[in-house]
Order: sequence, then C-alpha cells, then structure tokens
Amino acid sequence: WRSRASYKIIEIDEKFKLFKKNKIIVDLGSAPGGWSQYVVQKVGDGNVVAIDILEMSPIVGVNFMQLDFLAENSLDKIIDELKNIYHPDARLFQRLMIFSYFQHDTFLENWFLECVKKLLENPNTHFSCPEDYEDFFDDDSVS
Repeated sequence: WRSRASYKIIEIDEKFKLFKKNKIIVDLGSAPGGWSQYVVQKVGDGNVVAIDILEMSPIVGVNFMQLDFLAENSLDKIIDELKNIYHPDARLFQRLMIFSYFQHDTFLENWFLECVKKLLENPNTHFSCPEDYEDFFDDDSVS
C-alpha cells in the first residue's frame, strides 16, 4: 500500500462495509493515494475521483485532479469531473461518498452541500437528504 492510512480505511470498510461496486467516491486530500488505491479495488475503475493540492502518482482506475478544492472555481472543475463519471439518470447521490482526511467541520459540510446543489442543476438528478438539510435547497429535486 502507498501509505499506512490504507490500513485505516481497510479497517473501517471491514467494520461498516462502506464500499460497494459502482459507488462513486471523492477522496479529498488524497495524496499519496492510500485510500484511493484501496477503494478503487472495491468500487471499480473510473468511480474514484482523488483530489489533492500535492502531486500524486497515478493509480489505475482513479481520476486524479491536482487542485486546491477550496479555491475559487475548483468546485466547478470537480462537478465537471463527476458529470463525466455518472449518467444523469443514475441517481448519483445514492452512489456518491466523499471521504477526507480532514476533521469534520461545518465548512466542509457546506462545501459538500454546494457540490450537491450544483449537481442538482441537472433536471434528471435527484438527491435524498435528512430534513436538517432540506432548507439549504430551494427546489423540488430534494426529498
């Protein structure tokens, strides 16, 4: 494995069975690629988007984007990459998981919700979410 972090994600997956074939995974802060390296074996080639400001050696089946995901316009680039992965009728968010090495905080949560909101601009995309988040969206594509 590329890093010791691989063993942590393996342990998590063995306990919670998170990764299934055809899930779409976004790995934020992915370098050196330990998580992506493991996850692509579980979800399949082309279903992992790894993002980091640092360079990362290629991993077969992983789409790597070298960028600061918090920078202006980077969300649009990530959305474009996700749109290349999923068919608009495939109900992306039943399949999308975003993982990060960063401690969970409100800023990252809001970033994720902005990402969802942008994807919902496609009329064929539907997103199910807890009631706590429904007010964030202003259309009928959310339940």
